[in-house]
Amino acid sequence: MYEDVFNALEQLESERNIPKTYMLEKLQQALLKAVKEQMKKDGNPLAAEGTLVELDDKKKEIRIYICRTVVGEDEPEDEVDPYEELDHYITDEELEAERLAEAARLEAEAAAQAELDAKIAAGELEPTPEPEPAYKPRRNRAIELSLEAAQAIDPNAQIGDVLREQLETRTFGRIAAQSAKSVVIQAIREAERGMLADTFSSKAHQLLSGQVSRIDPRAGLVYIRVSGMNGTDADDLADAVLPPDEQVRGEEYYEGQWIKVYMLQVNRAIKRGPQVVVSRTHTGLVRRLMELEIPEISEGIVEIKSLAREPGLRTKVAVASMDPQVDPVGACIGSQSRRVERVVKELRGEKIDIIPYFDEPEKYVAAALAPAEIYSVIVEPGTKRCRVVAPDNQLSLAIGKEGKNAKLAAKLTGYKIDIRPSSEAIDHSSLNAAQLQQLSALLVETEAVEVAE
Repeated sequence: MYEDVFNALEQLESERNIPKTYMLEKLQQALLKAVKEQMKKDGNPLAAEGTLVELDDKKKEIRIYICRTVVGEDEPEDEVDPYEELDHYITDEELEAERLAEAARLEAEAAAQAELDAKIAAGELEPTPEPEPAYKPRRNRAIELSLEAAQAIDPNAQIGDVLREQLETRTFGRIAAQSAKSVVIQAIREAERGMLADTFSSKAHQLLSGQVSRIDPRAGLVYIRVSGMNGTDADDLADAVLPPDEQVRGEEYYEGQWIKVYMLQVNRAIKRGPQVVVSRTHTGLVRRLMELEIPEISEGIVEIKSLAREPGLRTKVAVASMDPQVDPVGACIGSQSRRVERVVKELRGEKIDIIPYFDEPEKYVAAALAPAEIYSVIVEPGTKRCRVVAPDNQLSLAIGKEGKNAKLAAKLTGYKIDIRPSSEAIDHSSLNAAQLQQLSALLVETEAVEVAE
C-alpha cells in the first residue's frame, strides 16, 4: 500500500542526493502531527497523546498505534473539601469562631518564623531550604489500561507495561497524506538548500561564472545566477548577490549579461535559501582570472608573489618563475599579448602591469614603478622606506594620476616610497606648478596588501 512512498524517497536520494533517513524522519513527524490533529477533530484529544507512527523501511509499511500504560486499581481522586457539602449547616457564629481561630494560627506562625529568622541572622541556626512541592503528573486516563483489560489482550501484561494497539491506517490515509504533503515538500526544499549551501561553501575564494538575472536600482544590488566553473547542472545553480561596495565604479550591468565574479561567502540566514555573496573588486578576482588564462600559473611553474589593485583603473602583479627556462612575464603576457588581454577584457579594460619579482628591494621597487623609468632606488637600512630618483620627464608617470601608480607600487612591495626628481637637488625653479603640487604628497605610506588565496 505504501510501497510507492518508499520508492519515491529512494528516487529522491538517488536523483537529488537527499538522504532517505532524513526524509523518513520528516515524514514520520508529519504523519504523527496529522494523525494527532485528526484524532482531536474526532473528539479524542487525550488519546492523541499516546499516538505513535512507525515507518518500516524494510517491509515498506506505515503503522499507527495508540500506546496505553497498564495501571492498577484506580487511584483516588483529589480530596474533596469536607465543608463543600456542609456549608449550609454551619451557623454564622461558628464561621466567625473559625475565622478568629485561623487568624490566631497565622499570627502564631508569623511570630515563630520571626524568631527563627532572628536566630539565623545571629548565626545560631543554619537556614534550611524549603522542600520543593512534589510534582504530580497529570493523569491521562485515555491512554491508561486496567490490569484486567490488559491481561485480556496479553496474559503476560504487568502493571507499568505499555501495550500498543494498531489503528486502521485507511482511516487516516487520505487526511494524513494531505497534511504531510506540504511538510515533506518543505523538508525537500530545506535539504536541497542545505546541500546547495555546502556545495558553494566549498567554493569560497574561487571564480564563479554567472548571468545577471535582476538589478535592484533602489538598493544598488545586482543579482546573478551563478554556477561552479566545472559545470552548469541545474542542481549546481544558486542566486548570488553583488553588493554595491563589491561593484567596480563605472562598470555597467544589465539583465542577461554573463560575467565572472569572485566568491566571498555563503549567507545561510536567508529565508528564501542560501545566498552567495560575490565580488568584482577583490584582488582575488584578478588572481583567479590569471590562473584560468595562464596555464603556467595554474600548474605552479609561475607564481604570483604579490598583487595590488585599484579596481577599474590598474592592477600590478609581481610574478616569479620556478623554472629558470620560463620567463614569468612573457608567460603571463602570452603570444601577441593574448593571455593578458583576455584578463583585461574580463576586467572591462582595467590596465595590468606584470613585473618580475626580485629579492633585492632596489630592483623590486624600480620594477614596481613601471611603466616609469627610474634612475636609482636607495633603501634606508633597517627600515621599509626607500628614496627613488626619477628623471624629470618620468616623474608624473612614476607618480601616476592622483598618485595611483606610486600607491600601487607601495602596496605591491610593502615599502614606503619617496619619489624625487633628478633635478630637485639642483634647481627647484625648473619644476612647474603641477609637479610641485605632486611633490607635496610624494611620501606614500601604504602597507602591503596580502592577496587572499
